[in-house]
Amino acid sequence: MALHPRRIRDELARLDPEHDNERMTHLLLEVRYGNSVFVAAAYTLAFLRQMSIPSIARTVHRGGTGDIMRATRQRNDDTLVFFGEIMRCDYTSGRGGAVIDRLNEIHSRYRISNDQNLYTLASLTLEGHRIAESVGTPVLSDRELDALYYFWRGVGRRMGITDVPGSSAEFMRWTRHYERQNAEYTAGGRAVADVMIADFAARFPLPLRRAARILLLTLCDDELLDVHRLSRPSRYQGAVAVLAMRGYLIGTRVLPDPSDRSWVELFGHTTAYPDFARIGQQRDRGAARVPHVGQGE
Repeated sequence: MALHPRRIRDELARLDPEHDNERMTHLLLEVRYGNSVFVAAAYTLAFLRQMSIPSIARTVHRGGTGDIMRATRQRNDDTLVFFGEIMRCDYTSGRGGAVIDRLNEIHSRYRISNDQNLYTLASLTLEGHRIAESVGTPVLSDRELDALYYFWRGVGRRMGITDVPGSSAEFMRWTRHYERQNAEYTAGGRAVADVMIADFAARFPLPLRRAARILLLTLCDDELLDVHRLSRPSRYQGAVAVLAMRGYLIGTRVLPDPSDRSWVELFGHTTAYPDFARIGQQRDRGAARVPHVGQGE
């Protein structure tokens, strides 16, 4: 259904964050803030956070044999398209449930603890807001943050993840505590971080790739840079990058919203499942091509 650009804000204001979390999440993450560069940046940063946890990094890197190391772009776009399918179809729908079941099927081959899954869910729930806060331009209202929390909590419960904190604020506190207790440098985590950063930069024209890398590193907090032993951009470079991100966020907040869009269309050109027509039929041969949710890819 096509959306009138000027009516999206009005609809968001009318919706209930808990009961209408699926609709609000689609409008926020796919329509309003669904710019492909911002989505890729938030996803990459979330992935870098996941790679700061040694147990998660081992599962993904797998001694350099993990799919993320061998086919980085396709693995990333596959994952983004899967998320897009859940957001545009709703996790409570049969279609959204089939996507989540397929993710659970591939993850069942790995030993992944509930806390690891919970931290992965936290990075998906909170990263966009963490970026906006880090540049001093928070753009989501409390109602909108609540909607995203209820959405990802619902996805997590559908996946069998338990002990999700009771609010977005509690989830953030849990996340920061988990990072303080568990984040640590590993060679595998750094190797995955390197290919992820390179893939983000490669989404830009060649003359802009160095600037794209600087932007991404600027958006990393000091703790994340230290864990992966990544170099900080210079003060001047960081200031320019922050201004660029602030400009994007402020512009997105005040300019008319775009028409309806989905991550499926934005990132589906390289995915192994361009139309998801046979998602419920993919088994052993397809398993190697099913994306990770930060871990068993």
